[in-house]
Amino acid sequence: MGKSDLTRKKIKTFNYYKVLDDYYLEDGMGYIPVKVNSIDDIISPYSIKNTEILNYEFMRYIDINANFIPWGYPLVLEIHGPKFSDKEKRTISKVLRNHYSLLLVNKKEELKDLRKRGFNLIIMGIISFCIYLILMALKVNFAPIELMAFLFWLSLWEGFDTEVLSTSDLQDEIKDLEYLSSMKIIYDEEESDDII
Repeated sequence: MGKSDLTRKKIKTFNYYKVLDDYYLEDGMGYIPVKVNSIDDIISPYSIKNTEILNYEFMRYIDINANFIPWGYPLVLEIHGPKFSDKEKRTISKVLRNHYSLLLVNKKEELKDLRKRGFNLIIMGIISFCIYLILMALKVNFAPIELMAFLFWLSLWEGFDTEVLSTSDLQDEIKDLEYLSSMKIIYDEEESDDII
């Protein structure tokens, strides 16, 4: 049996929904379990008080695991680790909320700028089309007509590409960030010996 036969066999027996149900979904909620040893696993140890940021690996872990949970399931971040004080829990909650809120604001601003750019390109394309029609009616020589035709085509193409394709990708990112920013946090505080 070759390597490709083995891969095909594994794919046939792999049940995505069973894995999803076993590891992520419970009681109509999407759980992201995460093991930490200290608050430094969650909040960057380089942060200063009141300007804390998420630890990159922790943030990346959340983002990757959230992608496996289907839309419509409320997200729950289940933190397994040592007992955190109430102040540490508030800090963790604030930093997570701030992180995804800042990303959300940045993406919304980017979408606004992209839409403005797309609109301006479409207007430029319409204006160049009008100039093209006027030049055609006046029977001006070939070069200016071709230049206006090129400007018309390029502006409209880029404008619609920006409005339709680029903004839809950004809207998906915004939707994902809104989903992550609504995540609930629960703590499963265990003895450090019980953590794998």
